[in-house]
Amino acid sequence: ECIRINLGKFAGSGFAKPKKKAAPVSHSVEVENDFVESELGSGFQKIIGLTRIVPVINGGKTLGFKVFNIRSKLMKKIGFRSGDVITMVNDISMRDPSKGFALFQALEEETDLKVKLLRKDKPYTIKIRIE
Repeated sequence: ECIRINLGKFAGSGFAKPKKKAAPVSHSVEVENDFVESELGSGFQKIIGLTRIVPVINGGKTLGFKVFNIRSKLMKKIGFRSGDVITMVNDISMRDPSKGFALFQALEEETDLKVKLLRKDKPYTIKIRIE
């Protein structure tokens, strides 16, 4: 036995598939300067020990820096997720392997940051304000 249902005119009455909500493409966060300073540690030593950031290389070119094993309260509060690939910090491209510490330097020196990244291979932006 088989039941065939034609939703046709009933599609809007709760029988239709629910539409997927679009994933957000950015978020903003505010953090206190004292908290940032205590979480970075002297010479970034504290945060380096609590978060892994490694270059992502494809075809011999650096695409950015992948964040994983996040145990830093600061990185969690900012909203980083394991697997995020940081591609730009303010106007600094992370395609240059020597710029691996650009995020930490910006957190130490700037009050407004814009971090562009890839989250699950899709563009995502985190805006950070340090007060």
